[in-house]
Amino acid sequence: MRETIGEKSVGDIFTHVLLFIVLGGLTIIYMRTNRIAESTYESIMVYVTGALSVILFFLAINEIMKPRVMIESDKMYLYLNYRHHTEEIPLYDIVQAQAKRVRSRAITYSFGKITIHTTKDSHRIGNVSNCEDVALRIMRLVNTAKENRKEE
Repeated sequence: MRETIGEKSVGDIFTHVLLFIVLGGLTIIYMRTNRIAESTYESIMVYVTGALSVILFFLAINEIMKPRVMIESDKMYLYLNYRHHTEEIPLYDIVQAQAKRVRSRAITYSFGKITIHTTKDSHRIGNVSNCEDVALRIMRLVNTAKENRKEE
C-alpha cells in the first residue's frame, strides 16, 4: 500500500488565478470605459494585458490538472506522480533529497520543488506543499530502507 509523502500545493494555483482575475478585470474595464485608438501606447498595453491574462489562465489550468498526490512511497520505491506518467525510484538508490522553496521578492513560500539525487541521475518534481518537510520524510524513508537492506 502506498503512503502519501507529498501533495500538490494550491499556492501556485492561487497566484495564477488571482493574477488572471486582476489582469483580465483591468483589461475588461479599460476596454469598456475607453475606446481603443489604433496604434497607440494604450492599445498596445490593453492587448499585452489581455494576452498575459490568457496565458495565466492556461497556466492555472495546467497546475489544476496535475495529480493531487505528487510523491508516494511503499517502503521499497518512491513514486513521483507527474501529469502523464509516474517515475519509480528504488529507495536504496537515493543519495539525497533537496527542497527549494519558491521565492518572490521578499516573500518565501512554503511550497516549492523537490530534487532527488540518485546514484545514476536526478529527478525533479515541482509545486509540492511543505517541500522541506517532504524532503526530510524522504530521507528518513531512505535511511530506513538502507538499514533494512543491511540487516538482510
